[in-house]
Amino acid sequence: MSRTLVALALPSVLFACRGPQDEVFDYAYPVLAVSESTVQFGTSGWGSVTERTFYISNDGGTSTADGMTMAVSTITLLDTAPENYTFTYDVRDTECTGAPAADTSSDTSAAAAKSLDIDTSPEPIDTGDTNPSDTGAPPDDTGSVPSDVLFLLDPGCRIPINVTFAPTSAIGDVWGAMEIVSESQEIAEDATDEQFLAAYHKDPVRLRKLVYLHGAAEHAAATLVVRPRTYDFGYVNTEDTEDHVAFIELDNVGDGDLNLASVEFGDGCDEAYSFAGEPTIGVIEPGASTLAEVRFQPVDDQPAYCQLVVHSDDPAETADGVDVTLTGNSGSDPENLPPTVYIRSPSNGYKYEGISPLSLELNIFDVNQPATSLGCKVKSAVLQEGASIATCTATDESGHFWVEIDPGDLDAGTDTLQVVVTDGSGITATAAVSVVISSDYPADDDDGDGYGASVDNPDCDEASRDTYPGAAEIYDGLDNDCDNIIDEGTEGYDDDGDSYSEEQGDCNDYNDSAYLGAPERGDGVDNDCDGIVDEGTSLSDDDNDGYAEVNNDCDDGDDTRHPGATEVCDDHIDNDCNGLVDSADACLDSNSNPVIVGGESGVAADQYACESGQTITLSAIVYDADGQVPTFAWADDDATMENYDNASASTVHWTCPTLDSNSGGKAYLVSVQILDPDANDDYAYTKIAVYPEDFGLYDPFEVLVLGEKKGCATVSAAPALSIVGLALAAAAIRRRRS
Repeated sequence: MSRTLVALALPSVLFACRGPQDEVFDYAYPVLAVSESTVQFGTSGWGSVTERTFYISNDGGTSTADGMTMAVSTITLLDTAPENYTFTYDVRDTECTGAPAADTSSDTSAAAAKSLDIDTSPEPIDTGDTNPSDTGAPPDDTGSVPSDVLFLLDPGCRIPINVTFAPTSAIGDVWGAMEIVSESQEIAEDATDEQFLAAYHKDPVRLRKLVYLHGAAEHAAATLVVRPRTYDFGYVNTEDTEDHVAFIELDNVGDGDLNLASVEFGDGCDEAYSFAGEPTIGVIEPGASTLAEVRFQPVDDQPAYCQLVVHSDDPAETADGVDVTLTGNSGSDPENLPPTVYIRSPSNGYKYEGISPLSLELNIFDVNQPATSLGCKVKSAVLQEGASIATCTATDESGHFWVEIDPGDLDAGTDTLQVVVTDGSGITATAAVSVVISSDYPADDDDGDGYGASVDNPDCDEASRDTYPGAAEIYDGLDNDCDNIIDEGTEGYDDDGDSYSEEQGDCNDYNDSAYLGAPERGDGVDNDCDGIVDEGTSLSDDDNDGYAEVNNDCDDGDDTRHPGATEVCDDHIDNDCNGLVDSADACLDSNSNPVIVGGESGVAADQYACESGQTITLSAIVYDADGQVPTFAWADDDATMENYDNASASTVHWTCPTLDSNSGGKAYLVSVQILDPDANDDYAYTKIAVYPEDFGLYDPFEVLVLGEKKGCATVSAAPALSIVGLALAAAAIRRRRS
């Protein structure tokens, strides 16, 4: 008796020694298959875990009656996958869905064939995975698995592989790959007859499988931005029926869900404020926003203040929440123009005698608000020391009306009646008229204004009827009201003492912090009179990126830095203003290399062995963090592009080169290069075993069992192929001869 090692190119039937009742049994080689070529995990936040399951199966036959047991020798995470992906499995979860083996208890020939098999029932082993304790106690002893094999799969059986995605450092697309390799049992030269048929085999055509892993990572941290943080409704008349509503925008510019807990008015809010619509409380998704609509409807003309307070689970938020300052009917509006007032009758020096009311015909006007909403009072400059003696509210929107003054409020002699009109921003305008009440003109009153040079309140200019004590000051270089101050209250006088008048560029001569060239303050006022409010302060979005310092902009002079920006690698800058810089923030490389998923082993083939003229599919999955589209260049040892249908595509169809019929096969090195527009590149390789046409690559393994003629038994088989370390090796076919 002897054993002979036969080369790959031998025909499938090695020896014939047939006798009565000889039988031939065909066994399908294992077929290494996976349920998914790409496992998708969706988007996961840092610290979260997402689990998916795929299956490895042996699709070569339905049971051990017609197929061979397959061994999986290695499962490897490639590239950077171990940083974000892990996997576990348990051989006890193996499922066998194929038909059970036929009952052969009365068939001595079939029993003889099966006697050549070694029991291949899997035994649970320590897989070395991330959850080794999940292997459980082994079942009843049904055989053993060599230490260099992970598990065995009978035909028609599959095992679930549980993969978890737990990103901790990446952001955006996260790719990985798993390589699954099958292996055959080595049969020793001195093996016994019962070991002649190997206990387990590899898939001779597929050999390995790549399973791609794809998820997206995000910080999952919410960032609340409230805009605007101050809102001034200006002046609103109590009779104004128009709906005055401020829209406060609540944005989630982070990449995690924001839980908006409350939007409410703070303590002491004026009753003029209410919600036009109840704010939507709950979850705001990343990139989404909601509005808080605040209505202002005052009940009087007094200043109204309020703090709107927002609470959320933004980790950067303080216990006090985020506030919005609301004002109305207060302060000075930079767009405001002063009101005007004219006394149409009587004229200066009017002599009044009688018991009926003194009537003043007025015209008041304001470009910013209705005349009926303006405050108006009549004061006595002489007798009542500036006290109000009458209210002069306009009765018509035209602002033309009459006001009557009770004679009992007037004393005999010369008086100056001042009409003072005030707008909603507190800016006043004054007109005056001199009146001689129940008395004669002073003897030395030369200009007829009712004041002479020798009275207690002397006229300082007897040549002008418009100059007298208490007169309305006009910008004419004269002391119109005889108080020894020239032009006060006019555009030529510095009324607020900041050294600038309106004529000199003071845009607000009622506020000494507002003048030409003043330092800008975050006070809602155009302090430097350049037409822009609060620029350069925490309230202003100076770089026009949509965020001010009060809205968490960490550099309001750079529109690429704000809470909604993308963190960029290696610039040493906190681009998204979250306090983390570069790689600590899972940054985006602005000039990243394209990466072949799976690295140098990243070429996936539907077959790693083929016959001449057969077409197989090769592909490479590539990602580039900066979004550039790379080009592909495929090549092989044959140095001809005729083997490819499109050598510049990511997926190609490769025609296996023609070999001489006497050839024992050849291993071809196939490679792909990817190149992005920035000249960054990457490579991947694989080897394909090519055999002559009609080589019998796909023939089943054949076992001949002799009948009555006991002296002869033959085992014949199609080539059992092996590529070890990307090199082609011949497979051994053994036979037994008496």
